[in-house]
Amino acid sequence: MNGAERADDFWSPRVCLLLPLPELEAVADLLSEAANAVVAGDYDQAREKLHQADMPAVHAFAARIMGPWDSFIHRLRPVERPVGTAKIPSRRPNRSAEAKVFARDGWRCRYCGLRVVLPTARSFLVKAFPDVVGWGAKDKDKHAAFYALSAVADHVVPHTIGGDNSLDNLVTTCQGCNYGKGDRLLAELGLIDPRTRSPVIDTWDGLGRLLIGRPA
Repeated sequence: MNGAERADDFWSPRVCLLLPLPELEAVADLLSEAANAVVAGDYDQAREKLHQADMPAVHAFAARIMGPWDSFIHRLRPVERPVGTAKIPSRRPNRSAEAKVFARDGWRCRYCGLRVVLPTARSFLVKAFPDVVGWGAKDKDKHAAFYALSAVADHVVPHTIGGDNSLDNLVTTCQGCNYGKGDRLLAELGLIDPRTRSPVIDTWDGLGRLLIGRPA
């Protein structure tokens, strides 16, 4: 159990599934430095920063959250789930809606607070640095920083029980929080509704600076 959480707090409401490691903020800094280097035309510096950001501890952290059911992470409660609720036809919001959600939330996970990276920025770096930024079919072949920090628009009310793609039902998440939450209700996981906390807006741009002036 994480030292920051006492045993008697195990079933208390919480903001996220697993408190982030300090290394996750460190790799976000490294990704930012890599993006700045790309913008400045220093691809050697960018490659070095991207290599440093591929931390095994970060990959292991994300894999634990996104892996099989874990009694410490999920802490499932017996909650009555709605039945007979029709799913909306489209499971995922369109790119325009996703972009609005990410910008509204300051490109940060609304659960754990981590800085996240736009999938389009990740794709750009995968293509620009294929020798460093792995994004293979298997999780083990994915670059640790992007595996953990890729941005996802999460349905607060899951799509499987009728949650829609309205901006009110979508929040920005890191890939770990999104996959770890899955189609569970907040009440099942003991998670505090992230919409009760204002998003953090600062200079972080999800590495969107890499895409300025490039085709969409």
